[in-house]
Amino acid sequence: MMDWQPIATAPKDGTRILATVSNAHEPGVDIVFWSGDRWLVGDPDSWWDRKDHGITEWHDSLTHWMPLPEPPASLKGEKS
Repeated sequence: MMDWQPIATAPKDGTRILATVSNAHEPGVDIVFWSGDRWLVGDPDSWWDRKDHGITEWHDSLTHWMPLPEPPASLKGEKS
């Protein structure tokens, strides 16, 4: 896994990433993606998120990012 990188270097092609949030109300880490003009929380391919349940929130207080880790082999259908 790579180290945290400045948010300015994050991919803006819709790829979901981990991002640090410096917002004083909710500091922490979120899974976000770039949607044309802003960072959104959720999954761009998810029906649930497209129905106003996860894409309604965006962050202007992101500071760093890193790629999402690979899921465990057992979730990808591989034998362990």
